[in-house]
Amino acid sequence: MFDASVQADTSMKVDSSSAFRLRLGSDEAEFNVVVLYDDMDPEAKQKLLPLKITGCGAPPESAAVVSVNEKAVPPIPLALTAVGELDDCYEIRASMSLKELASHFNKGINRFVLDAGELSTEIVLEIEL
Repeated sequence: MFDASVQADTSMKVDSSSAFRLRLGSDEAEFNVVVLYDDMDPEAKQKLLPLKITGCGAPPESAAVVSVNEKAVPPIPLALTAVGELDDCYEIRASMSLKELASHFNKGINRFVLDAGELSTEIVLEIEL
């Protein structure tokens, strides 16, 4: 992953038939966290980062961000809301304070680790604040 800029008129063609996905978490457990960029409300007073957590087995009862850009941070809890279950798998909607998370960001692309019980995964943000 890299950031680049050029000083000339540049045109790029990107294949839009499939979304690019970078999976950095462990493949040991079926556990995935996706940032719901389309659900973000930039006009809201309290800025929240909406997430979708999916996996199989027992759904986690709690989750928190424990590190940002490879540096441990005091746990930032997630509010877990809607839970759906189907065939021993689950989908959880969650949100967290974007302001609290962003206080640990560096300039450029950032990533954070989310722990949910014994499960853990790293999320790379596709936004810069």
